[in-house]
Amino acid sequence: MTTEASRRQSLLAVSLAEEVRAVAEADGIAAVVSGCVGPRGDGSAPGTAMTPEVAERYHAVQIGTFATETADQVTAMTITNAEEAVGVVRAASAAGIPAAISSTVETDGRLPTGQPLHEAIEQVDAATGARRPPLRTA
Repeated sequence: MTTEASRRQSLLAVSLAEEVRAVAEADGIAAVVSGCVGPRGDGSAPGTAMTPEVAERYHAVQIGTFATETADQVTAMTITNAEEAVGVVRAASAAGIPAAISSTVETDGRLPTGQPLHEAIEQVDAATGARRPPLRTA
């Protein structure tokens, strides 16, 4: 998808989410608009990982569009490797919008790259200075 096509699709997505938010708020329900981004390539296979710098540039247009519209946050889903997650967080930070990262995890608790999820989270946090809420215990 071209940069301009990505920007247009992101604008349409936020516009639709705003319609949903307006209906919810009219019913007294608070709603959050989250601009969703996915991985480059297949979310169930790691493929060739981007560097954090390439990932930041790759996701910057879409995330920047969400930030200049009315999205409250960015949610990256099915991210297969820590390097791309770092790029997403950096692009969101540069655009001034919060980001939530969700990774694809195999049945053994590891990302498709083989990295344990907790190590990927620690890598992203260390590389971005990200803050995450403390984990809840039952």
